[in-house]
Amino acid sequence: MDAILFFPFFIGLWCLVSLLISLFSGWHSAAKIYKNNSEIPEKEYYFQSARINIANYNGCLRFGKNGKGLLIRVFFFFRLGHPPLFIPWDEIKIEDSSIMFFIKTKTITFKRYDGMRLRISQNLAKKLFEGTTFA
Repeated sequence: MDAILFFPFFIGLWCLVSLLISLFSGWHSAAKIYKNNSEIPEKEYYFQSARINIANYNGCLRFGKNGKGLLIRVFFFFRLGHPPLFIPWDEIKIEDSSIMFFIKTKTITFKRYDGMRLRISQNLAKKLFEGTTFA
């Protein structure tokens, strides 16, 4: 393939894949309810991983928290179809711990949108929920 055609093809494919991941993971639908427009985190954790439904987000997530809730963002290059989410603390439900590939995890679901299951490491969960009613 000619180099001139490769770059537009690659960018188009990248955008398509990012949008499809957003749809299959449930992020797109969750954003209709929990899209963040103004919340600023007091503390952030970069390069985090999570499994959201069938999609693995390995090292490309940024979690934040403040007194009102949890902020979840995808890094810039994967942002298409993934607007930042802000989930108020009273919307979060934490399910029992489990083990996935030798790592202890917590599964998080949301009260107003049950189509998204967010699985994070137990260590990240401890950091995120420290100082909340979930700790």
